[in-house]
Amino acid sequence: MTGTARPGIPLNGPAVEARAAIRGTLASWADLLVEGRTVRLPLRTVPALAAFLRRHLGWLAVHPAADDAATEIDALLQRAVQIARSSESGDRQLPLSA
Repeated sequence: MTGTARPGIPLNGPAVEARAAIRGTLASWADLLVEGRTVRLPLRTVPALAAFLRRHLGWLAVHPAADDAATEIDALLQRAVQIARSSESGDRQLPLSA
């Protein structure tokens, strides 16, 4: 049938894409950290990766790529905020973490 609604959870495409970009970027920086230190890689979830990077922020801050990390993460944050603000007019919000 054409013109019928598809079943399932309504997803915000830009939010899903932003979350994937956040996860990928955090995972990339976590991989760099694991290569440079003798620590174990965290779970590949956004909360776990963010907590891992926060715990090792001192090491990352003095790494030669620290400026790149800050720039990339800031750009992701700005994009996520932009998407969240544009979605505020909707009547339902779903969390991005998982």
